[in-house]
Amino acid sequence: INQDRGIVVNFSKSTSHIHQTALFGVFDGHGKRGERVAEYVMHEIPNRLQHRLSDLDRSFSETYISVDAEIKRRPDMEPYHSGTTAVVAVLQGRKLSISNVGDSRAVIGRRREEGQGGSPTRYTLPGGPAVDLSQTRYESIPLTKDQNAKDPTERRRVLKSGGFVAEPLEPGLPARIYLDKECTLVGLAMSRSLGDHNMKQVGVLANPV
Repeated sequence: INQDRGIVVNFSKSTSHIHQTALFGVFDGHGKRGERVAEYVMHEIPNRLQHRLSDLDRSFSETYISVDAEIKRRPDMEPYHSGTTAVVAVLQGRKLSISNVGDSRAVIGRRREEGQGGSPTRYTLPGGPAVDLSQTRYESIPLTKDQNAKDPTERRRVLKSGGFVAEPLEPGLPARIYLDKECTLVGLAMSRSLGDHNMKQVGVLANPV
């Protein structure tokens, strides 16, 4: 089952007070019914945000938390054993606001400025050839930071809440969060998510950054 979801919503027709407003979202479901959680979140976050675009810091936070609380009341989603990431960008004219829960990532491709200094001239692709950046007209810029147990602040919260962290078995894999010292229960790869209510007791948050 494909548990990934994505959406683009044009708010411009329904928000006349804001010129050219659109929402972009990606949701990576996981667990027993991750596809149901991701599907619900994909529709519910835009529905709740579209009339609350004047104070996005507050609106993002309150929307994520209220949607997460609703998931908990939905047994059809198996909310204790299912969840999703959520990265949502709202574009208002030339202003871009982004909220993130989990380890899905927003990246922008930007045209490189002529004569840009201080940048490396070559980049070696993993397992591939070197690229001459002086001949590249675009650059990629991460706009969000993955929320997982590798991050010291996220790790401290999980450990302080009684959770356990297992280091990755090989390079490139995430540290995982567990409910038990033996690291056999769950093994969540992110420190924030919507759903996953069995992990809320060990510091896994629905609060977006």
